[in-house]
Amino acid sequence: MNGCMWCGTHFDSTYSFTELLFRPLKKERLCGACQSEFILLRECPLCRGCGRRHEDTYCQDCIKWQKLYPNYSFSNQSLFAYNVFAKEFMEAFKFNGDAELGQVFSKEVKAMLQKEDKHTVIVPIPISQRSKEIRGFNQTEIVLKQAGIIYQNCLEHIDNPENQSKKDRRNRMLSPQPFHVIDSEVGLLKQKKVVIVDDVYTTGRTLFHAADAVSQCGPTSIKTITLFR
Repeated sequence: MNGCMWCGTHFDSTYSFTELLFRPLKKERLCGACQSEFILLRECPLCRGCGRRHEDTYCQDCIKWQKLYPNYSFSNQSLFAYNVFAKEFMEAFKFNGDAELGQVFSKEVKAMLQKEDKHTVIVPIPISQRSKEIRGFNQTEIVLKQAGIIYQNCLEHIDNPENQSKKDRRNRMLSPQPFHVIDSEVGLLKQKKVVIVDDVYTTGRTLFHAADAVSQCGPTSIKTITLFR
């Protein structure tokens, strides 16, 4: 019997005959009720650009981004919808320092990123030094580690005292470039497929800043992946 990492409810895990015989059993982290609160976006109609729940076309936000970055073939995939439950969960994960909660995403993150070519460079979005000192960890790196994904810290955050999560939409959009590629990592990105990973896609400003920085290194392609949209 397991205990749900979120609500504490005790529950039994069920396994198929094949799983019992051939696969190592992994402890379920959430009870069925809490798992059902995470809405998988792959089961919904999505915007072709940012991956939000939308009819099968480009949303107005993506049309605006295309005008700002006409040479960037933007493609974002997100795992889950950023609903009320997801927001509360991520606040506990990031701001309450409960790093173990990141294990909840391991299965889906691993399944998504293992599809990438073995030569693809996985790059997590960095957080500021100040945020790291407060939280004790970078939430995106924790999720990748817990999923067993190899990544490269190619981007560095130019410290800014303002936290993105505390800004409204207008101020997020006006944020100056917070990232640069570490000099020693420039060669690693040249002529490579690059996947930039972050936890939450809100306005897209952070991801476009990151992609803009990476694009200066001459990769063959850039796409982004987030846990939530």
